[in-house]
Amino acid sequence: MLSIGVAPAATFTAQRSILLAVIGCFGGPGHDGEGLESICGVGYSPDTPTPGVVIAPMSRLISVGAVGLQVVNALGNGALADVYVRPSFDGVLETLVATAVVPGAAAPFPPNGVFAAAELGSPAAGGVRASVVPGPMTQEIVLGDAMDNGGVRGTDFANGRNVALVLTGPAPGSASGWWNDFSVVALDTDPELSD
Repeated sequence: MLSIGVAPAATFTAQRSILLAVIGCFGGPGHDGEGLESICGVGYSPDTPTPGVVIAPMSRLISVGAVGLQVVNALGNGALADVYVRPSFDGVLETLVATAVVPGAAAPFPPNGVFAAAELGSPAAGGVRASVVPGPMTQEIVLGDAMDNGGVRGTDFANGRNVALVLTGPAPGSASGWWNDFSVVALDTDPELSD
C-alpha cells in the first residue's frame, strides 16, 4: 500500500489544477535487466520496487500576451530535467522553458510566458526536448504527439492560456523496449476554459 499523506484543504481549493501521476516500477518476476535505475529509479530491483505518486499543482496564473508553459517532472528515475520548446517555423531555435525541474515539481511558477501564440506557429508541428541534468541523456518528441497524449488542441496554445508539459516514463534517451518509453503529455491546466 502507498500512502500520499495528509494534504491541507487549501491544496484542493486554490486556483490551480492538481496533477496525480504514478511513477516508478512495480517490480516482480521478469522485470529485471541492465540500466533499470535510469528507468525505475535508484535502488530498483524486481524485489525492491519503486512505485510512487507525483502530486503537482499546475498553475492557473496567466500572462495575457503569452502562452504559459509549465513543466511537471513525473519521470520514474528521479532525475532533474531541463525542457526546451521549438516552434514550428523553419530555422527557429528551441527556447529553454524550465531548468533543473526536480522530481515531482511543476516549474516554473508562474508559468513561462516566453512565447506568444503567434510565435509558436502550428503547435502540433513544434518540438519538445527534455534533457537529464547533469548528463548527456536527451530526447526530442514532436509537440503534436504530446498534444495527442493529453487531448490538447492547437487552440489551447492561446495567449492567456496555460499548458503543462508532463514528462513521464524513464529518463529521456533511455534504451527503448521497456513497457513505457519516455513521453511528454501536454495538458490544459484549466480545462474549464476549453470549449
